[in-house]
Amino acid sequence: MLVLACLFATQSHANSALLNHAQAAFQAMSAMYMKALSQGSPKYQTDLDKYKEQATASLKQFQQQDPLLGGQWLNRWSSFANNLKAEYSPEYDWDVDSVVRRDARSYLSDLYALIGSDSSMQESANQGLLAQVEIQAITARFFDVSSSYNGTISLSPQDASKLEPKMASKQFKARLDVLAKSSNGAHGKSIQSAKSKWEFVEDSVVNYSDQSAYFLVYATKNKISKVLRSVGDSLAANGI
Repeated sequence: MLVLACLFATQSHANSALLNHAQAAFQAMSAMYMKALSQGSPKYQTDLDKYKEQATASLKQFQQQDPLLGGQWLNRWSSFANNLKAEYSPEYDWDVDSVVRRDARSYLSDLYALIGSDSSMQESANQGLLAQVEIQAITARFFDVSSSYNGTISLSPQDASKLEPKMASKQFKARLDVLAKSSNGAHGKSIQSAKSKWEFVEDSVVNYSDQSAYFLVYATKNKISKVLRSVGDSLAANGI
């Protein structure tokens, strides 16, 4: 029994490390696209640098806990992470290099698909952290499309199938409902408020119906993430 408990604890910590990597990596991508959309605002460069550092640190932690899978993802992340940047050129104005965009997009799609298909991770992980991964993935895809000259046409069938925004948003809202019911008092109300904030921008994000709403979407997803982080310790303490 002790051995099983230790194995479960180790796996739980590994899951958390990978989820922490995912939500930071997706936030780094959003910041990169936002730098392009904002014509080079240094605010988003600061966010990009911070989240890149967090993503790398979490992935190295995951590698220590799962050397094989962690090593594979660390090699892939390291192959393009240093190139995550938005740069100015007279021809394209502020933009993200097409190869970097392709690599980041593929990484987001594959990592999101891995997390979504891993039943042990879905069941045992901190549900608040899973919710953070979901909203960061959905919004990162929105910022990618919003900052791309070709919009949704630039998405490959593989990328589109691995992260379908409408389905992902439905799952995200359902997870928020469960979290709200599992929380008491102010925490539950905060989560419901976060859900309302999401529903205010949801159509713009999942349908790409208002790609000019990127400033509002970025601010909203940050507010929601802050709420999820603030209740995370309580949720984890209750085994949720």
